[in-house]
Amino acid sequence: MTLEQVLEKFKTGDIDWQELDKVLQSSAISKNPEFTKRIINTNLPVLGVYIPTLRKIAKTIPQDCVIVALDTLNCDFYEKTLLKALLIGRIKDCEVTKKYLLEFLPQIDNWSTCDLLCGELKIVKGNKDYFSPIIDELLISDDEFVRRVGIVLLMKYYLDSANLEQTLRKVGDADSEKYYISMALAWLLAEAYARTPNSVVALFDSRKISQATMTRAVGKIFDSFRITKEQKMAVKKYR
Repeated sequence: MTLEQVLEKFKTGDIDWQELDKVLQSSAISKNPEFTKRIINTNLPVLGVYIPTLRKIAKTIPQDCVIVALDTLNCDFYEKTLLKALLIGRIKDCEVTKKYLLEFLPQIDNWSTCDLLCGELKIVKGNKDYFSPIIDELLISDDEFVRRVGIVLLMKYYLDSANLEQTLRKVGDADSEKYYISMALAWLLAEAYARTPNSVVALFDSRKISQATMTRAVGKIFDSFRITKEQKMAVKKYR
């Protein structure tokens, strides 16, 4: 069976994950899994299926079948975690989103699944008050990727003028020596610096942020095309 044939079944609500597994594991779909696994650094098996293909699969599932699909999808390889993230992003109800988000978090073991999930959770943008306490809990998690989810959600949806200062106060306590937490925080700080440089400098001066994270943040600031040369030189001393 081809991918198109499987998707035709999906359109009718006939979600056959075993048939999809066979297609995804075929050489016609998979591309360089070793390279992908090395970059993603996941413990799960990797097939090397491109994200646009996974998006196509997720979008094919009818809206009224999304929950059934989530309930029957086992994340036994990396690409299935991406599919689950894409499907969670299609949920329209805050309470249901929270349920499936919290159930999914322990299955995330890499930055790619984390960041894709956060980008798909656009429901957060229109419901910031609802999701804020949930994110607060993620920020104190001992799990590296759970905390990263919290940081990336803040970066994507809480750097607007009404929330930016509060976000910087929150992340001041969320730093960690764990690499993927530190890198996410550096990314957030660079994004915040492009909006309000003085607030980020004040956070640097407070020394709530580790030297390693500050160095990474300055590196990302220097990489940004939205930040002036003068603004970049102003934070050079924090490297």
